[in-house]
Amino acid sequence: MTNSWDWVEQHNKRERQRKRFRIFGIIMMLFFLLFVIGIPPIFKFDDEPQPPANDPNEQLAESDADSEQNRPLYSESDRSTASDIANPERQSNENSAMEPPEDMAPPPVEVTPPAITSSIPAPEEPPHDAEQQRAAERAIARLKSKIEQIDGNDGRLERYGGEPWKSVQVLVETANSTEDPAIAIEAATKATTQLEALIPELDYSKFRESIRGQDARTVLVARVEFRNSHPNHPRLTELEQSLKDLPRQKWLELAAEELTASSPADAGFSEGWLPIASAWQLVGNDAEAREAVRQAIEALPRMTLPERVIDSTIEICQHESFDKSSSSQLIEDAAKMCEQIAAKWTRGTYFANLSGLASQLGHRTLATKLLEQALSPDNMTVEFGVTEKLVLTQQARAASWTAKPETIFAICAKLEKLNYPKPVYNANAFGHAAIAAARNNDSTQFFRAMLLTENALAPVRVYDYPNYLYAVRLAEANMLQRRWRAAVIVANNIPDPYVRASLLFRIMKDAPQEIRARNLPELFERFADQRYASPACAGHAEHRIRSGESLLSVAAWTHSLPLASQRAAAFVGIARSTGTTTVADDRPEHELHNSVDFDDPASLMNSAERVAHLIQEPIDAAFVWVQIARTWNLLGKTQRYRQAIANLDDRLFDAWTGVWENRPPVKRSYNGGYIDADDRHRDDEKYTVGMIVACHRHLAEMQTDLGDTRGAMDSCLNLANAAGLLDATATYNNSNFLHLKALLNRLQGATSVGPDAVPLKKHRSYRYTRALMAAWAKDIPGLEAAMPELVDNSHRKLGSASEKAQPARAYAELAILHAERGNTESYRNARRSAQSLISQGRAGSEMKLILATADALAGEFALAESNLVRGTLGWYGDANRPRRQLAISLAADGQWEKALDHARKISETQPLYRADAWVAVAEGRRKRNSETDTELLQWIDSLESQVDRAAVYCGLTLAVAAGE
Repeated sequence: MTNSWDWVEQHNKRERQRKRFRIFGIIMMLFFLLFVIGIPPIFKFDDEPQPPANDPNEQLAESDADSEQNRPLYSESDRSTASDIANPERQSNENSAMEPPEDMAPPPVEVTPPAITSSIPAPEEPPHDAEQQRAAERAIARLKSKIEQIDGNDGRLERYGGEPWKSVQVLVETANSTEDPAIAIEAATKATTQLEALIPELDYSKFRESIRGQDARTVLVARVEFRNSHPNHPRLTELEQSLKDLPRQKWLELAAEELTASSPADAGFSEGWLPIASAWQLVGNDAEAREAVRQAIEALPRMTLPERVIDSTIEICQHESFDKSSSSQLIEDAAKMCEQIAAKWTRGTYFANLSGLASQLGHRTLATKLLEQALSPDNMTVEFGVTEKLVLTQQARAASWTAKPETIFAICAKLEKLNYPKPVYNANAFGHAAIAAARNNDSTQFFRAMLLTENALAPVRVYDYPNYLYAVRLAEANMLQRRWRAAVIVANNIPDPYVRASLLFRIMKDAPQEIRARNLPELFERFADQRYASPACAGHAEHRIRSGESLLSVAAWTHSLPLASQRAAAFVGIARSTGTTTVADDRPEHELHNSVDFDDPASLMNSAERVAHLIQEPIDAAFVWVQIARTWNLLGKTQRYRQAIANLDDRLFDAWTGVWENRPPVKRSYNGGYIDADDRHRDDEKYTVGMIVACHRHLAEMQTDLGDTRGAMDSCLNLANAAGLLDATATYNNSNFLHLKALLNRLQGATSVGPDAVPLKKHRSYRYTRALMAAWAKDIPGLEAAMPELVDNSHRKLGSASEKAQPARAYAELAILHAERGNTESYRNARRSAQSLISQGRAGSEMKLILATADALAGEFALAESNLVRGTLGWYGDANRPRRQLAISLAADGQWEKALDHARKISETQPLYRADAWVAVAEGRRKRNSETDTELLQWIDSLESQVDRAAVYCGLTLAVAAGE
């Protein structure tokens, strides 16, 4: 029989196990319910991330969680059960105390877990979260701060806000009055956003009210300041249009107000009225034009510098609206001002110019009197050997206003006969002859005088101050002839920055498009006191507007100019552009793979031009444009030929611009000269200028061959100018000037300008240079006539090695001329003579390079290839030159594959020779082959060089044109 206490003990043990199992189940059920309903914040870990408080929906969820946390977890009726669950040992002891006596055997008691769901009451409406309330307060505070910031102290929200501000006020009221933080946050956020959108309109409305009733100048300044302070304002377009709507008269009134308020120390105090007069004259208002000139005359006595008075007088007397009847008195007043100039030569120069002006206006007696004053010993240095030069120079200066060029040439002849001639004096006199020719519209004498001036200046180094300042005559003559770009090149190569700025301003007055705009702000600011600075602002402002720039932008630039006369002139430029059509950039977008019709010459040439525009290096591109221009000329397309020449000129100007930008600054030394601060750039500069010279020379030769005599003469002037700048020593025997003389010899019949315009001094090698000049002029009789003297001279015992080689060079050049004409026997005779001298050692092996060129022209291709030796021959070049001719001749003979091989071997540093060769290869390939358009296009695309591609299109064009 089992002991009853044992049974009870076992029963209690089983009951305890059942209770533990039930308690475990209840706990798991509670955790499951908590997971479903949501864990209250009191059960979250400290490092668990909380949701952001600025989302109203999430804040509401947090508020519910806080409410759940504050509510008692269990009701009073559940506390004992919860205590039992939490302390099972206590429950076990209590059960033991309540157990029946051991003689009693109570039945098993079924323990039922409490109903958890019935113990949690239904949730009430939770109160708002404190954090969300604080977020709402912060949003309202930010809104209030924003309103105070925008409104400032002038109450502009009420004044300019209108309906948008009323809408914001409604949202502000809602945010302040609601008890729901979510609604407050939403209203404050919307109000802030609407305020941000309202700011531009408030600024613009305030600006509009501030300029109401103000004078025009104040309004313009306010507009500029508003544009500067609000560069991205949406109403700038409206502001721009309001400026465009201003009539021309308003801009000219602004200009007059600026000048009226300017200081007499302003460099343009008087001269600044002349652009205003020109603008009135442009629209046909002669009365206003005359009034502006009168204002300019009345300003003269108040100016502070006598030089400025005289300069302004000279400009006023030449203006179209000037009344010539008062000119005599005005010139006499200016002559009195000359007495106040301290420097004697400067004083005499002003007298000479006033004499020329008086002569131009018909006051002969006054002109004679002023010239006598210019030549007076009081106005020039009296020194043996110098005085007469100065007298002749001032006479040439005065005569250049009215006399014919021949009169000044006579003065130049007197200068050259003096015992102590100097090139700079001759250059100055010839420059005055060029000015006279330009004023008389005599193109023949202009070219002759300009070439004589360039030749005289050639030995003068660019940094030799003040000698190179005589190049000012070149710039002035070019301007009078309207050769604007040539004048810019001359001006930028003058080292004195003040003289350079004055010339650039003068060019900008009439041709602002020719002045590169990179450093113009510095130019206007630093040299504001230089002559022509005021008229230059008028031309520059007009050009910027016509080029499509914003009127607001130009007005802002005008406002930044340092002098009132400059600002007035800029207003005149704006007035001149009023009502005109903006000129857009007409340069097309160049795409490489446009559709090409390989049977249409125009389509092929358009492709060549597209490729040429893609070439980055200016010199390479210039040589390609030589080929394009030549091709258009051969096609008979004169207009396209002229445009190609203009594009070539643009690229050469780009090359010049690179030279000027890379040139180190110069400074004045103690003696007034110029010292190069850093000459390490000189090698690169000389190479670039040398390539520019070569391009001008080849272009002049091409234009001479094509019959474009006027274009060839312009190229000759450009060649002379660049060649003179390139060399630092005497250039009378320089190869560039020899080529120039040879070109003039060929052009003399059409231009009446002969090779005497480039006089060469007779030096030791005069016979040799004369022979080479004849060869380059394709003058076979002249070359043959020089041969005997060269041979006799080479046999002298004291002759140098170079002199011994001169006959071989002459025979080789003669062989080329005979080969070009197809004179086979004469070619062979000349070639044998040259080869014999080379074999005897009287000439170096590099002389074979000329023979290779002659052989290629004569069709002796194997012989030509054997003569492609290494080395460089002076005044000729290296193997690239005969290889170019070999490629051309092989392609013409139908052997385009061999021509292609030679074209590939030509150095990329020789773009002209390379382009010539590829033109010939493409032309020969197209004529001798039946390739499809696709194959030709693939071939072109396989070429790595853009120079080669453009040349190939030109060659294909010539082949197609020949087959039509």
